Amino acid sequence: MSRVSTNRFTIRHLSTYEEYRLVGGIQKETWGEDPVEYLSPTLLAVTSKIGGIIAAAFSDEGEAIGFVYGLPGIREGVDIHWSHMLAVIPSWRGHGIGRALKNFQKDFVRNQGIRRINWTYDPLEAVNANLNVARLGAIPVEYACDLYGDGTFSKLSRLIGTDRLIVTWFLHDQDRQAFLSRYHQPPPVKNIKQVISKDLSFRNEVTEAPAIRIRVPANIQQMKAQDPDAAVAWRAATRLAFQHYFELDYTVYDIRLDSYTKEVDYILTAPIL
Repeated sequence: MSRVSTNRFTIRHLSTYEEYRLVGGIQKETWGEDPVEYLSPTLLAVTSKIGGIIAAAFSDEGEAIGFVYGLPGIREGVDIHWSHMLAVIPSWRGHGIGRALKNFQKDFVRNQGIRRINWTYDPLEAVNANLNVARLGAIPVEYACDLYGDGTFSKLSRLIGTDRLIVTWFLHDQDRQAFLSRYHQPPPVKNIKQVISKDLSFRNEVTEAPAIRIRVPANIQQMKAQDPDAAVAWRAATRLAFQHYFELDYTVYDIRLDSYTKEVDYILTAPIL
């Protein structure tokens, strides 16, 4: 698939040096002026030659409003595609562009015969958690501490570092179901233990429950501005919780949104022994 169009935007592959330069503009509008992490046009040109994807979304007026970038690789002996960056400019968020870019990427990768896509996101970003896990069905498989450094270079990561969940997006339902078949399904909501206490500490006494909940705040960026100490405490508590339960081979089975507080619960389930 080389192009997807809706009544508001079009997604297509980029293929020229001048088009690759558009990616820098989207990054600047999304993450700010610091060019440390910007994807250079020359890197994008090389990536396109080795089976990677550089695709962008354009408004009906021709404005570049989002992009997705990824490249092929090998992880744990299996051919994978690593989705390194996805961005949508602030004025166009909430229109389904991020999900559409991911699905465009999915079709591209499946046509290459690759069966899974990996990427990272900050587990404290509730909106991203909902998109990646609840909507797309990607499964967090690893917790990485400060994967991209201490975060001082980025307004999004400052104070809280760059801890990331690495997710696997199985592109075929049978692969996803085979992975999840090793785990308990989550019980009803009222039976799932919450392991982040109200004072923002991790309670590790729950070690044999078939399912547990790890809560994250509704808007970590807003919290950083209003109560930076609380934001740091959220990072510390959730880091301990994810590390603890991943070491016990729990997996993230679902995401649930608290309709009142807008906080998000990760539902982790234990392996079937």
